Amino acid sequence: MDVTRQRIAQLMDDNSFSEISPETGDLAIAGIGRVHGRPVFVLAFQSTPFRPDAVLGTVQKIVAFLEQVAKDKYPLVFLHDTPASPEGRGGTPLSGDYLRLLTDRRGMGRMYCLQARMSEVVPTVSVLLGKVASAQAFPVALSSAAVMTKRAGLCMGRPDVVREMVGEDVAFADLGGAAVLTEVSGTVDKVVDRDEEAIDWARRYLAYLPSRVGDSVPEGTAYPPASLIPGNGASVAKDRPFDMRGLISSFIDAGSLLELSESFAGEVITGLARVEGLTVGIIANNSACKGGILFAATCRKMSRFVSFCDSYGVPILFLADVPGLMIGVDAERSGIVKAGAELFAVLARSTVEKMCVVTRKAFTGGLYAMAGPGFDTNLFLAFPDADIGVYAAETIERIIPAQTVPVSEEGVHGNLPKTGTTVQQLLDQGLLDGVIKPEGLRAATRGFLYRTRRGRPGQAVL
Repeated sequence: MDVTRQRIAQLMDDNSFSEISPETGDLAIAGIGRVHGRPVFVLAFQSTPFRPDAVLGTVQKIVAFLEQVAKDKYPLVFLHDTPASPEGRGGTPLSGDYLRLLTDRRGMGRMYCLQARMSEVVPTVSVLLGKVASAQAFPVALSSAAVMTKRAGLCMGRPDVVREMVGEDVAFADLGGAAVLTEVSGTVDKVVDRDEEAIDWARRYLAYLPSRVGDSVPEGTAYPPASLIPGNGASVAKDRPFDMRGLISSFIDAGSLLELSESFAGEVITGLARVEGLTVGIIANNSACKGGILFAATCRKMSRFVSFCDSYGVPILFLADVPGLMIGVDAERSGIVKAGAELFAVLARSTVEKMCVVTRKAFTGGLYAMAGPGFDTNLFLAFPDADIGVYAAETIERIIPAQTVPVSEEGVHGNLPKTGTTVQQLLDQGLLDGVIKPEGLRAATRGFLYRTRRGRPGQAVL
């Protein structure tokens, strides 16, 4: 069995793969099988030598295959590898009929169009196992998720093209290696060592999601948390870094966190997890990275994840520990206002159920970015020692001198807290739905998820 078919066999449940359109030719193998018992399409690009004169016909066969995917509405997995030219040079195939490939209504443009439409209807996952560029790069970026091996890569123009057209002599790794794709651009969600790990990641990703938009979110096997220790989230001083992953591991099912954009904009964690077998999307500020401040890139990462969860009906839990959105010259030039506004717009348009828990602090617009009051959040909770306000108390003392603002009998400057927590004040005024301790987060999340599932049971897949 050649390497491409071995990869397909690993992706699919045992003996479930059936090839479609074998005449797709040298470049790819297309077919359908089952992953966790559910139908899934696969399009696997091969690393074997290709015939340049067969590229156009192959692309048109792929278009026909994608039309069937769009019609049947099952998830689609791409397995990408470096196509080998007859000369062994490698790189994206250049058809002898490249002008028609560009302009034909069933050429490359149609392939991109169909995939873009499918990404709004069914989960699409790209598994990047070799170095690809140009035409083959877009299917990766158009997928709803992407995983790669360390030796793989992706760029708009491969090094020889860049050298000839731009005059830059650069290595492939510097154009589109793993570090660039996962840490700088955020194009790829996860990097692993081996092909088998990448394929297993794709299988795991599909297990959290329905087969198509509108279907029920599948359920998994319930497991207890890895640790019952709540990560000391309520006791760590609010001005000290705190890795939110410790708190997350204390209430989700053990080993169930699947991070997306794991190495990109690390000041916020976005991922899928389970609580008693029920899927939940998690957005958590992570002050261990850049203090948990929201930058333009952070907002865009969050916007994408909210839209993704909203499309597939995955409820979202927001764990807020946020000082606010970044300010200053660099922040303004990066488009922080626009990125923040786009995040607000995505949250406002989303209809999926949302739950916000302020763990340590939530100040200024950061509270709204974490689906705070006003954004149709189903449940707004806080830990007992959480601080919610326009600014931290020490910031207020610097910005608004005490002598210029009237002080009430309760010891507050107008509506701004001078010292201490505001959680009890908010609760007394009916502005919070409840106060919970860190060890109660699993029960609160479980109750939230069961309420969202009422009347629409999901299909078990694991």
